Amino acid sequence: MTQVTLGELSERGFHRKRRLKLAVATSMASKVSTVALQLVAFPIAIRAVSPQEFASYTVMAGVLSFIWLCDLGLGPALTQRIAIAHAECDEKGQSRLLSSGVLVVSAILCLGWIAGPVLGHLQFFAQWLRAPGMDGKIVLTVALIGSVQLFASPFLRAQAGFQELHVYNLFGVAGNAVAAVALIGVARVAPSALGFLIAVYGTAAATQLIVAAAFVVRRRYLLNGLFSPSLPLVPPLLADGIRFAFPQVIVPIILREGPKFILFHRGLSIETAKYGVLIQIMTLASGLIVMFTQPLFPALTDAEARGDHGWIDATYRQASVSVGAFSGLFIAALVIVGPAVLAVYTGNKLSFGRGTFLAFGICSALIFWNHLGQVFHQAAGRLGLFFKLSALELVLFFGILAWRTPVSALTAFAYVAASIAPTAVLWSVFNRRKAIAPTKATAGVSIQPLAL
Repeated sequence: MTQVTLGELSERGFHRKRRLKLAVATSMASKVSTVALQLVAFPIAIRAVSPQEFASYTVMAGVLSFIWLCDLGLGPALTQRIAIAHAECDEKGQSRLLSSGVLVVSAILCLGWIAGPVLGHLQFFAQWLRAPGMDGKIVLTVALIGSVQLFASPFLRAQAGFQELHVYNLFGVAGNAVAAVALIGVARVAPSALGFLIAVYGTAAATQLIVAAAFVVRRRYLLNGLFSPSLPLVPPLLADGIRFAFPQVIVPIILREGPKFILFHRGLSIETAKYGVLIQIMTLASGLIVMFTQPLFPALTDAEARGDHGWIDATYRQASVSVGAFSGLFIAALVIVGPAVLAVYTGNKLSFGRGTFLAFGICSALIFWNHLGQVFHQAAGRLGLFFKLSALELVLFFGILAWRTPVSALTAFAYVAASIAPTAVLWSVFNRRKAIAPTKATAGVSIQPLAL
């Protein structure tokens, strides 16, 4: 790492903080518009279609989450490495990293489109296609939407490495406005699960593709090596990616979407719909957390590369207090007003008990807490502990499912919470033992943390 003076370190910390605040501000606007879209989308969809068709809509939205896993965790690793290359002003390295990421994603897409038809003939997936509200058109549409988003992901992750998330966030606001108009149009003209998927997720895919194109146009030097990827970079990128994504993306999505697929596969459409509604609420609440942690990741990586540990430590303390307070308020609100609000929200088509909300709230709080720790430790490259803890979560989850499968939304959230509670406790213990301390290079440098 290049040696810098205390004055230069403080100045860089100031610029990093300014970009981070810009990213947070635009991220807030993007998340607010996303929340508004989803708050409109779900009651419209629930009222416009049958519970069985709404269940297929929520299940296929979950399928999109699994398609995003197909990048094998490349995104966070690419963001971190490009952030480091950007801090070192290495334009050639940035271009090689991006081209290597595009190569990996392109190869995965080719394999996916070859393997997809084969999987469709297996009994488990064939039974899905025969379920009420499900057909081949929905599956093909979701595959196309997921492919577009997967192809755009390396460009968006590279953009995050440059701390330019505000650009994507602004486009996201515009895309959500278009999606809202399309959603209302579908509901009025021809309400269907397929139409709602296109209106909500198809618009998002188109927005991501436009942002990716605009990114490479603004930084044309990245195109110099776009079609000449560095093959030696692929194995370390994938290795880092899997270590990054396994605890922060792969395991959470399996824990979140797995019970939904099981409920749907067992023919419990009403419980699947209830689980899907609550998962959407969790996604909206998580968006408020991610609104701060997503811009934090490249900033933390930049701070690690420059040795600015004092800024990292102070920001972590504030983030922990904020997430803890938010989680407590979230659980209280769910238990107190959740049943009444959801009855109105779903048009009395679905009913929820307070026990379901309590299990759901505890599960959500544990997920919020684990996510925060993963962001800080992954930005610092300390991935071994979280990889092991996430593997433990997965083992516990499948162990519980082997003992008894969920039969309702309540039991589904209880099982997920039981799977991640031990790791939340262990994470807190390990974090206190491995507190981040300022180095000699940054001692005495006063850089205020982000006010969360």
